[in-house]
Amino acid sequence: MDKYGYFTFGTGNDYSTRVARSAKKLIVEVNQYMPRVYGEGAVIHISEVDAIVENHEPLIELPVRTAVAEDIAISQIIASLVPDGACLQMGVGALPELICNALKEHNDLGVHTEALNPGLVSLIQQGVVTNQRKNIDRGMSVFYFCYGPKGYV
Repeated sequence: MDKYGYFTFGTGNDYSTRVARSAKKLIVEVNQYMPRVYGEGAVIHISEVDAIVENHEPLIELPVRTAVAEDIAISQIIASLVPDGACLQMGVGALPELICNALKEHNDLGVHTEALNPGLVSLIQQGVVTNQRKNIDRGMSVFYFCYGPKGYV
């Protein structure tokens, strides 16, 4: 819970707010390891909560797959087809990570994706992703869920 009494839904930024608000009783689980990821309307206030359960288990991390030469070649070909200003949708796995790495010399990319992976986060942090040329949600990276190693979000 933040200092204003709001809970977020952590790494999933989906329809959970609607579901939570339609519940007869609302029990939230809090975890000190869960990152705070904000989205439009993706918060619940303490006044809407009936009970709080604490669970401070570390979050599951996906294993990193070692890239093979073919994956690197494919990622470079794909990156060469992406123009500056393009809006990206990425998935999960080694190939999307390699594609993100191959896009690091691009400019003004946008993000509107299901999975916000560590490669996309890196592009955001490097200023490659600006979201300034998107037709909708300009200036904002949009995603459904995020994953990655501890501390990347």
